[in-house]
Amino acid sequence: MSLPRILAERAASILEEGLALDLRPIPEYLEKHLRGSISIMWEQGPGFATRARDLLPLNARLILLEDGSSPLSEAASRLRGKGFDVEGYLSSEDLRQLGKLIPTRSIPIADAGSLHLLHVGDPGTVHEGRCLRIPTERLWDGLSELNTSYRIGVLCGFGVRAATAVGILEKFGFKEIVAIQTRPEGAKPRVAGPEVFRVGGPG
Repeated sequence: MSLPRILAERAASILEEGLALDLRPIPEYLEKHLRGSISIMWEQGPGFATRARDLLPLNARLILLEDGSSPLSEAASRLRGKGFDVEGYLSSEDLRQLGKLIPTRSIPIADAGSLHLLHVGDPGTVHEGRCLRIPTERLWDGLSELNTSYRIGVLCGFGVRAATAVGILEKFGFKEIVAIQTRPEGAKPRVAGPEVFRVGGPG
């Protein structure tokens, strides 16, 4: 199935309830993005579509945002393979007609101050300190615990789920959102040692 171009006027109508997906790397998304667009970073392999299936409502109508590098047709095919309805793509030119692109500041957790901290990591992750814990995929169920007037600090970790959470919060009407760095610069996720697996792989 081809991926049609969606013009700005029709895209605006679809996005009243649908979702615009931004496939760029997380730092580029945080630097500037369409308010309410959802970060689902493109990557080769099954991780891209699996992450989308884990974090997005399956009944949402999707529009992919052109960024000059992400393979939109391949991304659409993988999303459709997970059951998503991908309407088409929005060109960079048409994107500018939908509104000014906005940045999301990123600050160290030591500078969080009076921000309302929101931990959106996997349910099994651990973070000590004062924060409300709501995994990213549960944000779609509603945010009765938070008021849209709050200044929200989203705990980043390595940023994938937090970047998605930024767009969801914007979609719900939150105006002041800050990405909170909780990992040292250059840190990498911990990887299980080889003793975890038997010879021949897991199992």
